[in-house]
Amino acid sequence: MGKKPSAKEETGLEVCTVTGCKTKPAQFSFCLEHFDHYKFGLINKKGQQVPDFEKKFDQYMKNKDVAIRKVA
Repeated sequence: MGKKPSAKEETGLEVCTVTGCKTKPAQFSFCLEHFDHYKFGLINKKGQQVPDFEKKFDQYMKNKDVAIRKVA
């Protein structure tokens, strides 16, 4: 069993796979923000937007807004 490899060791990447993002990857070769987008279904594993991105992004923002209100 041993130490869990870092995102860089797993993928060999030094930046997030999403085009234009310069942040270091944290999980599955995505930075934390884009990993959240990946979990919600906004982008695929290659870092590309899904065909129904706008619809899902609206739902994502509503969901995120509700979560922020619950914390506050």
